[in-house]
Amino acid sequence: MKKSLYILLASITILIGACDLEKEVDLNLPEFEPKLVVECYLEPGKPYRVILSESVGYFGTLDLDLPVVNNATVMITHNGIKDTLINSVFVEPSPGGNPLLAKVFNYGSSTLVPEDYNSDFHLEIVDSAGRTITATTQLLPVVPLDSVQYLYLQDSSASLLTIHTDNPNETNWYYRTQHKTVVTLDSLKGGFVLDDELITGSNNSMAVGGPPVYDAGDTAIVTLYHITESYAEFLETTAAAQQNNGNPFATPSSIKSNIVGGLGIFTGLTYFRETYYLD
Repeated sequence: MKKSLYILLASITILIGACDLEKEVDLNLPEFEPKLVVECYLEPGKPYRVILSESVGYFGTLDLDLPVVNNATVMITHNGIKDTLINSVFVEPSPGGNPLLAKVFNYGSSTLVPEDYNSDFHLEIVDSAGRTITATTQLLPVVPLDSVQYLYLQDSSASLLTIHTDNPNETNWYYRTQHKTVVTLDSLKGGFVLDDELITGSNNSMAVGGPPVYDAGDTAIVTLYHITESYAEFLETTAAAQQNNGNPFATPSSIKSNIVGGLGIFTGLTYFRETYYLD
């Protein structure tokens, strides 16, 4: 009986293989309209820097780097003072000195981002084709880590539990990352977007654990970013788009941000960072 079943299955496989199952299907895709893509992170004490590029269609370039947009007017206004950025190449070296990990921007200024947590920052971009981008953001005060605890596992490795205090009088969002070596190398990284609904203690403390796992001799770098709601949504929706396609700006997606008239993000970047050596 088994032998007859095997012969029957083999015959069915041969018949399926002999059939021509290929069929051309015409898809009526809407005409793709490229959009301006901007990334600007305002870090106190560092100069204004902007990356301005353009989105590409699904069947466009396979290069993950988007085509840069030059000859645009890029302005950042703070406290009534408007700063027009220069269109040039600005390179920010990596802390480790690796040239492959340096950040490259195509607009910049010598003006340093002021440590002002009360006044908004406004971005306005107009390119040579008349397309306009606007956005508004603010810097949020640094929230320190109260403590970091080691949670030892059965194999003598350990994970870290970070604890910080949340302000109960406001709604806050955080992005906590862990690196197993230097931040710029990203050899092993874990990151979480958090909101203060995760408060676990009666004293408004937030305790957050999770990967990566460390062994004796490892270096752990823990960073707690205090972020806006729009940046939290941008991080979450961009991560989802990257999982689907690898390039969140290559196809139409549901990425959320504070950019009006284009894609990307304009946000302040403040954080508390500590380095720990596991012995």
